[in-house]
Amino acid sequence: MTKAVAATVLFLAAPVFGQDDLTTNSGGLYLTFSALAVFTQDSALRDNTGGVIDAALAPFGFMTSDITAELSPGFGFRAGVGYTIPAPESPVTLTLELEYLFQSADFDSLSTPIGSLSAGGDNYSHSIMGNLILDFDIAGGFGVYVGGGIGVTIVSADLNNIGGIVTFLGRDEDTTFAWQFLGGLKYAIDEHWVVYLGGRYFDAGDVNFATLGGEYKSISLEAGFRFYF
Repeated sequence: MTKAVAATVLFLAAPVFGQDDLTTNSGGLYLTFSALAVFTQDSALRDNTGGVIDAALAPFGFMTSDITAELSPGFGFRAGVGYTIPAPESPVTLTLELEYLFQSADFDSLSTPIGSLSAGGDNYSHSIMGNLILDFDIAGGFGVYVGGGIGVTIVSADLNNIGGIVTFLGRDEDTTFAWQFLGGLKYAIDEHWVVYLGGRYFDAGDVNFATLGGEYKSISLEAGFRFYF
């Protein structure tokens, strides 16, 4: 009877104990995808027309640099390929990753010294980033990751109305250098699938269009997976 009870307990506990054999640091080639909630940071604007816009605003007692563009929360996604250098005896491994990152948000308002004006239009970016990530294995399939990356981004914007008045500025874009920090928590479901939940700070620096300029920065929350081959 005692042996039967012991066998039953071991049978039921096997999945739990077996989980300790899983690791987020098994290594190898993988594909990754994640969905993002994007919070694009407010940006002070610049006059890139040689003073034409500032001259038009002068009678109101302020300049373009006194105006801040505010954007609504947006969305994004990323897809990439990576390689985790196998290190089965180490709790820390190095991961190299190449990703495509898309981020999008709509203009919400323009904050000016004389009040806030509604704004319409969109702002989005396409980025190619190379990331260097440290993966830390904890226990039971859980782990954390931290890293950063550099790359290039194409930012596109269309501020098509201000205060309900059509601007006729048209869509414009600029290509800039970008960098980012990222990190989060991950969990190995099995030897192929790793899911993760994390965040990232993205900075494309100064963006210059034909008429206006500003900064492009964002903070994102993301959920996704890695599939190891």
